[in-house]
Amino acid sequence: MSASGGDNSSGAATASASRPSPRAKLVLLGLVVAVAAGVWWFQRGGGQWEGWGRDLQAALRQGAARGRPVLVLFTSDPIDHDARRMEQTTLTRKENRQAIQAGGYIPVLATVATALDDELSRRYSLARLPTLLVIAPDGKVLARAEGFVGEQQFRQQFLPRR
Repeated sequence: MSASGGDNSSGAATASASRPSPRAKLVLLGLVVAVAAGVWWFQRGGGQWEGWGRDLQAALRQGAARGRPVLVLFTSDPIDHDARRMEQTTLTRKENRQAIQAGGYIPVLATVATALDDELSRRYSLARLPTLLVIAPDGKVLARAEGFVGEQQFRQQFLPRR
């Protein structure tokens, strides 16, 4: 009995029953980590950017060595809304992926500072993100579009005519 005259054993059982077990805490922690990892992966471009490189300098060297143009999408990190829409509606469509490959392009996703004040932004005169460029093997910019590029504009402006 407690000093107040009541039995304290039922109060202790109630208090311990409301606390999560160590196993439940571990499961919850695992769930939080899994969700955070999924969000990070998606924001870093882990979605459908299959076949798109992440190293602009390597792509430019490869383009120069092989005489192939580089198709580069400049975006922020994490990838911004318009670039994500382009991924979902334009750039990763099967027909467009095949046309990029058939055109000999080396596709690359390049992230720049969101303030557009880094060296890449100055070199390629980036005023807005996303910006899509085709860069010739000699480094000359052949095509440019700023902001969201829909499928029709992409096919007309960036893909080779047949």
